[in-house]
Amino acid sequence: MKRTFLKTVSLAAIITALAPMLNAHLLEVGPVGYDTWQITGDSGGAASTTRDQAHAVGGQLGLTYLPGLVGQPPRLL
Repeated sequence: MKRTFLKTVSLAAIITALAPMLNAHLLEVGPVGYDTWQITGDSGGAASTTRDQAHAVGGQLGLTYLPGLVGQPPRLL
């Protein structure tokens, strides 16, 4: 039996910006995306010569509460 250890290659990217808000909250916004490519051929009875790939892009939004920062001026950590 032939063993193949690396069948796909994937790449993910996230760009994040943090914006301090009132009452010890941090707002996090940014784009996110990924790509994946099949780099080896399929095997088995239903195998085809087509190599799969997937691509996606979207956004992320987060809100973080840091109670230790209450009463302190907003600053990036």
